[in-house]
Amino acid sequence: MGALRAGVWRFLLCRPMTNILAGFKTESHARVLMDYLRSQNIGCHVECDDESEYSHQIILADATDGNRARHILDDFLHNPHQAKFQQAAWRLGTGIDTGSQAWLGINLKAAFWRAPLTWLILASVLLVFLQAHLVGMTVLLQHLHFQPISAVLENGELWRLGSPILLHFSPTHLIFNLFWWGLLGQRVERILGRPVLLLVLVLTAFISNYVQYLLSGANFGGLSGVVYGLMGFVWWCGWLRPQLGLSLDKPLVGFMLIWLVLGYTDLLWVNVANGAHTAGLISGCLLAFIFCRRSLKT
Repeated sequence: MGALRAGVWRFLLCRPMTNILAGFKTESHARVLMDYLRSQNIGCHVECDDESEYSHQIILADATDGNRARHILDDFLHNPHQAKFQQAAWRLGTGIDTGSQAWLGINLKAAFWRAPLTWLILASVLLVFLQAHLVGMTVLLQHLHFQPISAVLENGELWRLGSPILLHFSPTHLIFNLFWWGLLGQRVERILGRPVLLLVLVLTAFISNYVQYLLSGANFGGLSGVVYGLMGFVWWCGWLRPQLGLSLDKPLVGFMLIWLVLGYTDLLWVNVANGAHTAGLISGCLLAFIFCRRSLKT
């Protein structure tokens, strides 16, 4: 942790007499420290400055908290893996910002390059939805509906294992899924990297699609199995390794779980792919468990 400590102090020497407590290269360090400071009743937030090497900066709400905050910062830089920091990150659960700036920032170009895979999937889903209104959903289903492994190995159309995630049958269906994909996807991509998000996307898409196919046949679609997979992944990463800086507010977890349960009743006004939702959630949680166990070993 010597490099982390030296880098943060070099950053601070260039910014004397401001409300900036510290700057970090990685967002996870900044958010874990922010959570602990808030647990000690020190008001602060994290801002992103793309022009700085230490782009994730902790800003104090009140400069009079500076001395106490710097003492905590020094302790954090000595050992950021202390249990007290991890416990605060899990207890507060502030890793996901549900405000409009979370993934609909003013600088769209910068937002795209911070999370290109998230935006690419989002744009692809939108284009398919618009195409459905031009050529009809029946035509798109012929090209994008799910087929089991035996069939795709025979015809070579491997994309059908995941392509149903691009299909959406109503504006409500579309907006709900894209909101959660944008919120969770960009967070995983920025903190853990594009390969991790791609792995979660591919595996949860295949597993949720296959389970839904077994339950209802091939005429289904939607990104919600992946959304539930991402939710489970972020939720369990925050629980198992809060120092990653990736967590989900507990009320949001509760809302998604209640929605999942309601899908098995007749209370909802829409058809729900219950198998995809459940399989996605379970697979996302398991992926988080495996990821956290492997990252601890490395």
